[in-house]
Amino acid sequence: MSETISPRQSDAPLQTNNRNRFLSAMMTPVGCRLSGTSRIAVDGMLAAVYFALTFLTINTGSFKITFASLAFVIAALLFGPLDAMAVAFVGEFLYQLIIFGLTPTTPIWLIPPVLHALRLGVFAVLMGTREKPLAARPVACVLACLDCGFFNAIFNTAALYADSKIYGYYNFKMIFVMGLYRILIAMAAAAVICAVVIPLIYVLRKRVPGLG
Repeated sequence: MSETISPRQSDAPLQTNNRNRFLSAMMTPVGCRLSGTSRIAVDGMLAAVYFALTFLTINTGSFKITFASLAFVIAALLFGPLDAMAVAFVGEFLYQLIIFGLTPTTPIWLIPPVLHALRLGVFAVLMGTREKPLAARPVACVLACLDCGFFNAIFNTAALYADSKIYGYYNFKMIFVMGLYRILIAMAAAAVICAVVIPLIYVLRKRVPGLG
């Protein structure tokens, strides 16, 4: 007695296989051959770099310009979204904990850097190849970083809006104007970080076994 297999059933193994490949790529971008232990160690160092860079800021009066995202940009381009998100989460959590302590809005301020790291990490996976990872394609890498900087400014403005609502200092004009400035500053910072990271990644891939 034969059993009829529906098209949906016949496609199930292929869909599962594609899904597994995508998840694998999300966890390990092409070209990275470091062991899990080594990656965790590097992630820990990058989280420490993120935390340190949060204190090296340019104060413009109304804004503080920080280049802390350099740490998770490196993680995103080398390892992909999961490592980058871990670096961003740990680094930002330590900063929030040390400077402000645990507050009702602490989780809100963790979201922008984590989403920034996720977005760039996905770009690194989808736009890179084994022969030419995203960091080796300067124009594409700069565009990806600018895109992420733009959305990061929006995420931060949304976090500021939520924070202002919770603590009662909301002012539409302030939030709107600060949002516009945040976009300009975030994209400028993203361009600078990308200009630093591209040659740095090139050197790391050449010098560190398992990265190139």
